[in-house]
Amino acid sequence: MAYLALFLDGLSEEEIRGRWGTTIENVRGTAKRIQAHTGMDDLRQVAELARPRIEQVRQGLPLEGRVHSPANRAKWTWTQHRLQILGLLARQMRRELIAAELGISRKTVDNHISDMMKQMGAKNWQGLLEKATEKGLLV
Repeated sequence: MAYLALFLDGLSEEEIRGRWGTTIENVRGTAKRIQAHTGMDDLRQVAELARPRIEQVRQGLPLEGRVHSPANRAKWTWTQHRLQILGLLARQMRRELIAAELGISRKTVDNHISDMMKQMGAKNWQGLLEKATEKGLLV
């Protein structure tokens, strides 16, 4: 989503490369993965379709820095799946029910919540929700 956000901002591949501190091949690889994942060749159309979600999570996107390094990738893993878990947690849904709702194991839910807490510097799930709300990840 960071690539699409920068694309919407009008940045070229070279400008994105500079922002991310990576190679042009990595930037182009990101574009190709988006095209393959969506089945759409027109990145402008993909970006426009994703615009509402991009604007919701823009504050949490890695728009600068080495997004392709393993350390930063682990830091910014706010996937749609994690955002779903976060939203269900915000509705005070028990972890077993979150797992059942999403068709995953309770252990997977626990792992996602634990990772999100570490990423946000939260000591418990209530702190996670507070910090996620502050960052605009929860509406």
